[in-house]
Amino acid sequence: MMSGRTKLFLSAVATVVAVGCGAKPNAPSDADFTVTKSSSVVVMGVSPEVRLRAYQGWGDGKEWEQNKLAKAMINAAPDSGYVVVQMEPSFKGESYGIMRVIISMVNVLTVCTGGTTAVFEVPENAVVYVGDFRLTNDAEYKVEVGYDFDKARSFMKTTYPKLAERLAKGKSRVAKVKNGQCDGKSVSFVDK
Repeated sequence: MMSGRTKLFLSAVATVVAVGCGAKPNAPSDADFTVTKSSSVVVMGVSPEVRLRAYQGWGDGKEWEQNKLAKAMINAAPDSGYVVVQMEPSFKGESYGIMRVIISMVNVLTVCTGGTTAVFEVPENAVVYVGDFRLTNDAEYKVEVGYDFDKARSFMKTTYPKLAERLAKGKSRVAKVKNGQCDGKSVSFVDK
């Protein structure tokens, strides 16, 4: 039988491994992103500085279902308020949903079944801004989903000038989750 300390230690170790596994940090500003039919760039505003984890899935616009076999396609914390990652475009009928918000090694928020998440498509051969995500905690955790394309473009011109002219408008929408990851504190995404 394990003691309470042992369980806490093993839980912390598992969280550290889960947080670090598959992390895709922002690339340096002089990075040569290759944007092709099989590789696009996603830009999202994130505040405060928390790590977002997005997974592949599908839905009808109002509901979204995570592909439980897919690994995290975005697992990044912001730099200067933005996450910029290279990733695979979504195919017809597919989209990406943010299912985890990682505040710290021991504070992981998850979207439960019946909760709401931010869902977005990634076109092929594109640099796409999908929105801003701001974590709040007023008695319960929520992520406000907003949109400020001009601010995102300004950030890109300063930080990733090679990509700034290609920046296109995408859009996240809030959708109900059919199969959540309720293994941490609950978080819901809401329109701002």
